[in-house]
Amino acid sequence: MVTLSGVIQSLLTGTLVGGYYGLFALGLSMSWGVLDIINMSYFPFAVLSAYIAYATMTIMGLDPFISLLFSIPSFFITGILMQLFFNKFRIDIFRSLIVTFALLVVVENALVYTWTADVRRAPVGLLGSSIFIDSLYVPIGELVAFFIGVAIVIINIAIFKKTRLGLALRAISENREASAMWGVNYSRIALIVGGVSMCYVAIAGLFIAIFFPFTPSQGNLFIGRIFAVTIFGGLGSVTGAFIAGIILGVAESVAATLFAPSWSPLVAFLLLLIILVVKPSGLTWR
Repeated sequence: MVTLSGVIQSLLTGTLVGGYYGLFALGLSMSWGVLDIINMSYFPFAVLSAYIAYATMTIMGLDPFISLLFSIPSFFITGILMQLFFNKFRIDIFRSLIVTFALLVVVENALVYTWTADVRRAPVGLLGSSIFIDSLYVPIGELVAFFIGVAIVIINIAIFKKTRLGLALRAISENREASAMWGVNYSRIALIVGGVSMCYVAIAGLFIAIFFPFTPSQGNLFIGRIFAVTIFGGLGSVTGAFIAGIILGVAESVAATLFAPSWSPLVAFLLLLIILVVKPSGLTWR
């Protein structure tokens, strides 16, 4: 029997999990919306970030967030190198899907070769525990991920609204050719976006190590959800992606509570189909 406290718990859990979906979708939303690059390799690279966090905790005995000191700079450089390749060979949106899918396979197999296919579980300590408020519980790891996502969204809004870089990004996302006529250097902006998008992937991957037992193919489990969130939020809209992630997370959690957990995976794809029919442009909030 479904109780009021159970529904409230599902709303809370769905909001926090959805915030993580939104955080994970930020990189893909920026790359797809601003650069017309659908980068499938983000998913195995997120898992690579999880392995870096895992090594930081198990081998070095350090806090998992210390791993970002290694992953963010290296992922930023990787994103720039990938974008240099895309720029040089004029990779369009369709070919980007093919090229990055091939990269997905390469990175995933490299992870299997390096770490084997064994399931890993990081000793996350406090981040794996919960705060109890009466009959409700608030998972600390999900709460931290949620507020990091909020902070990133606020920073992005400030950049979009208050800086010349933000103006250039908006111009490119609206019309790349017209923006060039007004002096916007697409190639340089694209390198920045490519690098920053990979930084978002590094942060999202850290929480894979915190939330889940994981294997090299763990990123594939997120593909449907993250695509749904990216399209629903509006391509290039970090605010829309985060809000869409929360909506999806709540919808999944409530469906699992009211019906059965087996209904939960269906929600992302059903929601995506409805969005494509009703509002293909998504939320489109900057």
